[in-house]
Amino acid sequence: MNRPKHLLLLLISGVACLYIPQALAQEEPADLVKARAAYQREIEALTRPVNDRYLRGLDQMKRILGGKGDIHGALAVQKEIERVDPAVALKAFAGKWKVTYTNGETWLFLIDATGNVVKAADESQKSQGRKAKITLQNGDHIIDWRADDRIERIVVVPGGLQIEHFNRGSYPQGPPGLKGTGVPVSAAR
Repeated sequence: MNRPKHLLLLLISGVACLYIPQALAQEEPADLVKARAAYQREIEALTRPVNDRYLRGLDQMKRILGGKGDIHGALAVQKEIERVDPAVALKAFAGKWKVTYTNGETWLFLIDATGNVVKAADESQKSQGRKAKITLQNGDHIIDWRADDRIERIVVVPGGLQIEHFNRGSYPQGPPGLKGTGVPVSAAR
């Protein structure tokens, strides 16, 4: 066999190997899909009581540390709570927030308990506002505004939100281009 044909056959077989697993994954038998779903439900049923006990213990530990004035310890426990149950962290962001950036722009953020975000100029514009979802990325809570190629790191702080606004290419290693502060709408004046 001459060399060019040999290389062509190797290339074709290598490409075929890349596509075969994808094709097989798309054609999973219905019984396998059902068995996997039942397995996941069973695992959830078995682990939920253990997770719930752990979370109750962590919540009590956080209250004790906070009562002693150990803010760093309480925050470490809160991070563990959020790691075990990410939905806990999303609930902390829920509400209407007036966000003011360092460039003077002001936006209304409407965030639900599951992390869905609407960014609008004001309450009357919320149906036309930009929509995104808070996700966990690199250990940070992120709002990825795909439409304008921006990413915002969002943190709950005493009294409100702290937001750091990045161009997509500069997150996470670069400095934020803008910073913002969010206050609950009821407290915004």
